[in-house]
Amino acid sequence: MAGRTKHMHTVPAGYLRGFADANAEKRNPHVWRFDRSSPDPKLISVRDASVASGIYELRNADGTVNLTVEKDLLANCVDDVIREAIRAISSRETHRYWCLRNLSRFVAFQLVRTPHMMQLMRDFSEACRSPMSSDDSLMAMVTIAPTLERWFCMMDWTFCSNRCTLPFLTSDSPAVMWAHRGRYLEGGVGFMDPAMRILVPLTPELCVLASQTERSLKNVRESSPGNEVGGFSKIYGITYRYTELDLDAVVRFNQVVVANADRYAYASSDAPSVRAFMSDVFYAQIAPVRRFDGQPIGSPIECEGEEPPA
Repeated sequence: MAGRTKHMHTVPAGYLRGFADANAEKRNPHVWRFDRSSPDPKLISVRDASVASGIYELRNADGTVNLTVEKDLLANCVDDVIREAIRAISSRETHRYWCLRNLSRFVAFQLVRTPHMMQLMRDFSEACRSPMSSDDSLMAMVTIAPTLERWFCMMDWTFCSNRCTLPFLTSDSPAVMWAHRGRYLEGGVGFMDPAMRILVPLTPELCVLASQTERSLKNVRESSPGNEVGGFSKIYGITYRYTELDLDAVVRFNQVVVANADRYAYASSDAPSVRAFMSDVFYAQIAPVRRFDGQPIGSPIECEGEEPPA
């Protein structure tokens, strides 16, 4: 493909439609966007939410733009199917297996497809004296995602219903890896941590929470990302249940999701309860640090071991 797509969704528009304000008098679905740097939310089209310029572009040998990842993989295999998968899960109808797998594939890619996560891969590669181009980081995303999906499928899923006045919120990084440490909520933990959970809001009334199991931890310890044979076509057993959350749990989950946002959080309403919550935990707060050494993304990091020969 020789053409250039200026804006590419880092969070699928189909997913964000589930958080659209049903009372907004707009022709197209709109969501409320909350910005870390501003106390005034904006009602914007889902088509304009969570976009980046050229983030999924590859380059052909002749220098022309190749959008295979954006159009053939993400759009056709992930983004176009997630809305129907969430609808089926929300209605609690009998799930076809591949409905759940469409959700797991969405989660796997959301863990690696956002701009800051691809920048993190480039930072680590640079620090290890093996610079990674934009094409390399994009292909790393494609290679790692099937393994992350397998690990996610082996976790224990709980679909959590929200019957409270405060809706579930989402963000420009909606899949969150975190752990509950007593009084504290720690974000950015890895798959090797037995306490790690993955939280993803699906609609204002539903989220999925995945917890580690002996099977999932064993699989993480015995395998490495990028060595998946069979990719997304392999069959995994998935265990799931439904539960309802009280207001305290909804607030806690929203704190996890909002804290994980890079810049924007999204809501289906700008009701006073939502504005008050965002005022307490979001405005003027720094974005999360996703670096093992605690430094901001983009800064140099140190690697152990001898420097490789020039």
